[in-house]
Amino acid sequence: MTASEVGHSTHAWLALQASNREAAPALPTLGAEAGYAYDRYLDSFKTAIPASFGSSVQSSSSGGASGSGGAPGGAPGMSPGAPAGGAY
Repeated sequence: MTASEVGHSTHAWLALQASNREAAPALPTLGAEAGYAYDRYLDSFKTAIPASFGSSVQSSSSGGASGSGGAPGGAPGMSPGAPAGGAY
């Protein structure tokens, strides 16, 4: 498969997802579950959104991560020996 074919397939797949033409019908949330979900939704407005979020990452002078925020050796979540594109 050539790079052009992969690109075309990717664009076609993304267009299908964006169009929502093949989406499954929506399923209702029934009974108590709907009430609990709505209560959590309403409770979410009780907490203010902070202007900024602090970092829980502690800096150290002993080396370590390169500062990219991702996994060592490349993209976040990728193993150093993983093939490009995320395929395993």
